[in-house]
Amino acid sequence: MSKKNPLTSTDADNEISPMDSKIRYERILVPHDGSEMSDRSLKHALYLSKISGAEIVIIHVLEQVENILGGTKEELSLTAESHMRQILEERIELCKKAGVNEVSYIIRAGRPADQIVNLVGERYYDLIIIASSRISSTIRIVLGSTAKKVLDSVAKPILVIR
Repeated sequence: MSKKNPLTSTDADNEISPMDSKIRYERILVPHDGSEMSDRSLKHALYLSKISGAEIVIIHVLEQVENILGGTKEELSLTAESHMRQILEERIELCKKAGVNEVSYIIRAGRPADQIVNLVGERYYDLIIIASSRISSTIRIVLGSTAKKVLDSVAKPILVIR
């Protein structure tokens, strides 16, 4: 008597095994800090969206702006937010030109990992695609990266792009 492969066989009721089912994404979250690494994670989201028809939501988190150039913190924050909105609008246009039907962005203020985790708690996402730098300084080890904090805090599929 031959043994059935549990990853490919079906049971007597003709139910499909979990390995036979296709993964379908409806909403993909992409944290974006304006870096080339974030653009790489957005490219992966773009590809998966085109395959599955998923909506892409880009989140950017404005961290506390230090007053080193003069001006008020409010003025610096508004300038940083305005600049980031322009970058995100450009990324949205590129996504739409590439064939993504639904793409939007959210800008929040605070600590990036905290705001990403909060957003995932507020709205359903099938997948998070996040960039991770290769920085391995003592500070990064002690504090942990945004990607690591999100990985440790969210019970969702996460694709980390390096």
